[in-house]
Amino acid sequence: MDESEHREANIRLLAAVVFFLLMCVGFTYAVYWATEPLKPNEKFWDWLIAFLGSLVSFILGLAAGFFHLNRQNAATQRRRKAHLARLLKVELEDSKNRLTENTLTHIQPLILEEAVKSGLFCSGLTTEMLKLAKAYHKHNDHVTTLRAADEPTKIEPPKGLQSDTDEVLKKLKKLYPDHADSAHASS
Repeated sequence: MDESEHREANIRLLAAVVFFLLMCVGFTYAVYWATEPLKPNEKFWDWLIAFLGSLVSFILGLAAGFFHLNRQNAATQRRRKAHLARLLKVELEDSKNRLTENTLTHIQPLILEEAVKSGLFCSGLTTEMLKLAKAYHKHNDHVTTLRAADEPTKIEPPKGLQSDTDEVLKKLKKLYPDHADSAHASS
C-alpha cells in the first residue's frame, strides 16, 4: 500500500466519523422536537445523553485507533522499502562485479526475490526485477551444467544479463537516490 492509498483510507474513515456524528446530532434533534410539546422525562434524557456519549466516544476511539494503525503501517512500509532498496543496490553492484569476472560462480538473487514478493515497489521496477531474477537463475543453471561437465573455470555471461542488471540498478538509483540511504542508515 502506498502513501496515497493510506491517505484515501484515512479520508474515508474521517468521512464515516463525520457522517456518524451528523446522524447522532440529527437523531438528538429529532427526539427533542418530537417530545417538545410533552414535559421532558429527565431520566430518559439522562439515559439518552449517556448512551450517545458512550457511543460517540467508542466510535471516535475506534476511528483514532484505525487512523494511528494506518500511519504506523505506512511508516513501517516506507522503512522496509528503503531498507530493501539499499540491499538491492548492494546486491546488484555485487552481481555486476561477479558478472565482469567471468568466473563459474552462482549469483543468488535472494534480495531481488524478496523485493518482488514484498509488493512495495512500483510495477515497472518489480517486473524488471523479476525478469532479472529469472535471468540469474538461468545463469546459475548454466554454471551448474558447466561445473558438472568439468568445463573451463571462466565463462562469458549470457547476453543481456549485464545490461539488464545495469538497467535495474539505474532505475533503482533513480527512484531511490543515495542521499536517502544515508539518512535512513543512521536510524
